[in-house]
Amino acid sequence: IVDGSDEKDALDALEDLPNSDSRKEDLVTRLEEVKEGLDLIALVEELVTMVNNSESKEDVDGARGFHTNEEGGKTISELVAELTNEELKETLTESLETVMPILNDTTAPEINIPDGAIVQSATIIVTDDSEVKIYLQTNDEEEKEISNNYEVLEGVHTVRVIDASFNEYTITFEVDTTAPEFNYASGTHLGANSEIIVTD
Repeated sequence: IVDGSDEKDALDALEDLPNSDSRKEDLVTRLEEVKEGLDLIALVEELVTMVNNSESKEDVDGARGFHTNEEGGKTISELVAELTNEELKETLTESLETVMPILNDTTAPEINIPDGAIVQSATIIVTDDSEVKIYLQTNDEEEKEISNNYEVLEGVHTVRVIDASFNEYTITFEVDTTAPEFNYASGTHLGANSEIIVTD
């Protein structure tokens, strides 16, 4: 069976068989299995295409919905697991394994620096189970993509990370390497009631 017309031809041919033919019931069962397999091949292929072509979290959510909202309340993965054709089941399972980690991941990447931190030095380290994109904006400069384990210099930095499932997390922190200043130099002799002012 290649398409709907071939399926119709096969059904017509089976109808032409006499009911007394012992092969008829077996052939009908086999035809149903082939049809079921073709339907699942189409579903898995569409799901893989949806995930691979995703460009946003909304796209991934759409693929999640497509995977779960199948007739009978079963997911595409569950339908594949019920296949009686072991070779087809193995092939479709392998295809699903390429996209299910993305569909199952709803956790944003982790960054080693707390949001709002003020530190003397910082190397940006992002942890996630999938590939991530890391973007850095320093002071008023344009955002740029950086690699993991990226060391930043003094300034206010905003880091935005996005994983393969489009889970996103953003932090802002400051690297401050400038010591506070006093209004008097070290060693200065002060009179009574002198006001000491610290600026930072």
